[in-house]
Amino acid sequence: MNDRADDIHEWDAAYVLGSLSATDRALFEAHLEGCDACMRSLAELSGLPGVLRMLPVEDALALMDEPEAPAVPQPAADPQDAPARPSAAAHRVPRRPRRAIPGASRLPLSRRMGGWILAAAAVALLAGGAALGSALRA
Repeated sequence: MNDRADDIHEWDAAYVLGSLSATDRALFEAHLEGCDACMRSLAELSGLPGVLRMLPVEDALALMDEPEAPAVPQPAADPQDAPARPSAAAHRVPRRPRRAIPGASRLPLSRRMGGWILAAAAVALLAGGAALGSALRA
């Protein structure tokens, strides 16, 4: 993450989850001293590790497997090129994402996605560690 110092405002979730390197953690902590926006964001995300601990591994993995909503087709540039009858997909309303954490929609998409990616990685590490521990005990 060192080469992306200009994106330091997006490191909040990684910081809360403890996934920053020692160097990046020190950079982010120095940045926090003068950035009220990042301090507020940290306050909002501070409960994330506890929420993730309560989420069963199976549920977290199921969230990763949910299909994306189909894209709504764009209208044809020339009306003569348009199909005579619109497809059923044209009438579908895109699914609204579920809010797993109250207030998460106030965060920019890049921060929400970064947080979920980190959360998924944390869940994968926990699941792998549990599987390895079970295998070693057997």
